[in-house]
Amino acid sequence: MNDANRLQFKDIYLYNNLSDPNSNYEYLFNLTNSVGADPDPSSFFNVQTLKQFIDLGDAVPNILKNTSLVFGVDFTLSQEWETLTQTLGLSDSRQTYLMWLWLDTAWDLTF
Repeated sequence: MNDANRLQFKDIYLYNNLSDPNSNYEYLFNLTNSVGADPDPSSFFNVQTLKQFIDLGDAVPNILKNTSLVFGVDFTLSQEWETLTQTLGLSDSRQTYLMWLWLDTAWDLTF
């Protein structure tokens, strides 16, 4: 990642509170909802949420693969990213984008 992107993401965290894990984002990986049925839309295991996440991620540049691009200069995230961010219960669409970068990198390294 280039320095300009580091500046864009330096204050973006994937947790709320290090001392209280229940306030963090573990719910994003719930396999079921609170009564044991299909996962809520706020979980990446919800089929529609995961599909939207992958579709949005596939349509946006990856700043880890193309390090010449600068987030906020060369591209921004669409309103659909903001909507997904709200569905996931996150506070900034850059958090959702960072999760996409993590997933895309994990996919590349695993497969």
